[in-house]
Amino acid sequence: MKYYFKTSDDNEYGPIDEGKIRAWLEQGRMNQDSLVRAIDSGEWRLLNDYPELMALLAPSSSAPPVSYTHLRAHETSLHL
Repeated sequence: MKYYFKTSDDNEYGPIDEGKIRAWLEQGRMNQDSLVRAIDSGEWRLLNDYPELMALLAPSSSAPPVSYTHLRAHETSLHL
């Protein structure tokens, strides 16, 4: 399915597919609170109202696991 995306300054982009939405989510151009409407709808809804789009926010199973070791060491040094 294709969608339209509305920015906070009311600019509209689209139609865009899920691949483009995934890329824009990764780039920070969109998030779960972005306004989106399906190509066959006139109703703007939050991205998180679309389960198929929320799945795009989940980390890819091919991505390596995130290591928090460095973060924890950094946080510990801040508390010293």
